[in-house]
Amino acid sequence: MKPYRIFTKLFLSHAGVLLITILLLAFIFYAILEQSLIQRTVDQLTSVNLLKKQMVENYFLKSQKGLKALDLEEDFLNLFKSLQATDGRENEKAKQMQELLTFFDVENFMVVDTAHTLLYSSTAFDLPLGLTRYMDSLMELPDQHFEIVDASPFTAHGNPQLFYFIPVVDEERALGYVLIEENLGKVQHILYDTVGMGSTGESYLVARDKRMRSASRFFPEQPPVHILVDTKAVQYAFNNISGEHIIKDYRDVNVLSAYRLLRKETLPWVIISEMDYDEALTPILQLRYYLVTISLVLLFFTMAVTFFISGVIARPIVGMRNMINSLSRGVMPKLQSINYHTAELNEMVKSMKQLVEGMKRTSAFANEIGAGNFEADFEPLSDEDTLGKSLLNMRNELHDFNEREVRLIRERSAALMEGQEKERKRTIQELH
Repeated sequence: MKPYRIFTKLFLSHAGVLLITILLLAFIFYAILEQSLIQRTVDQLTSVNLLKKQMVENYFLKSQKGLKALDLEEDFLNLFKSLQATDGRENEKAKQMQELLTFFDVENFMVVDTAHTLLYSSTAFDLPLGLTRYMDSLMELPDQHFEIVDASPFTAHGNPQLFYFIPVVDEERALGYVLIEENLGKVQHILYDTVGMGSTGESYLVARDKRMRSASRFFPEQPPVHILVDTKAVQYAFNNISGEHIIKDYRDVNVLSAYRLLRKETLPWVIISEMDYDEALTPILQLRYYLVTISLVLLFFTMAVTFFISGVIARPIVGMRNMINSLSRGVMPKLQSINYHTAELNEMVKSMKQLVEGMKRTSAFANEIGAGNFEADFEPLSDEDTLGKSLLNMRNELHDFNEREVRLIRERSAALMEGQEKERKRTIQELH
């Protein structure tokens, strides 16, 4: 594999580290903000849910207290007896019933005896067979008492109906019962208030049969009892479990949910407040685009800075590489007086200058030896300078060799002259 140049390695490594750092910080920042936003929205939904729970409970408890007070004062017993009597005071009785309806603001008021005879009804209303049987079971209980009856499962139209069952007893003898239908429109008005819940927030009531008991914001035309709400919010609430808050609602849409049971003194219903997950995270989704833009700007800026820094770091190293390449070819490079901002680089440049200067002195010393100047002075670069010591040894060897050559030449010259002298004497002798 072809090795990368130092500039490329520096640039890619620094850019990679910066890119990972920016992406990691952006991810952590986004995750923290997302969790904070979710928690804030859940806290807000919890506050709304708790407030609506208290309002609904207070409404039911107020109606119950008023009806229980009338029961204790035997007003219903007197009313029952007056309805049974045929004394020609029907108009007065009807007025009295109307005043009672107006005072409690209820939908319907019915008085029924033990034979299922309807003594009075403020509206044309027939009790469903299932509801009649349920009333009979309540009348058969030994301790007959005030009861809230959810009649929604007994109706065919699918609209929630709620009755207050008040037994009429005279000296422990059951005479019949009074049914007062609650005006759930007021409860619905409490739930319809979506202040602080956005465009997808809603609060609704669910009974144990997992059917709605209040109108849906998203399916207003559909009867509430026909809407099945088998969600985790319902399951957790009826099991008294504080579960997760990001769930799927009855529409199979991801929502943030807050839920709790109504008081036992009221109804075994669950009140749920929810908001679509996407709407809750709209601010953080907008922030995500800002984060992407900021990350790209930072990345571009850091890439430019990294490019510059990589060049600053790589430039002297490349320069030293060129000097070493020149030395490897036997060419003495030109030394430039450059001061870098890094101590290590300055030390490397200084060492390189010392090396070049040493090589120049070594080369000059070698030239002196070659020229026969064995008296030339030379200082090795260090105690470990192998080349310098070798040159010194070579100079000494050449000096000794030269001295031996000179001595041999002189000896040869003396022997030659001595021979010539002997030959000359022999020749003169022969001539005589």
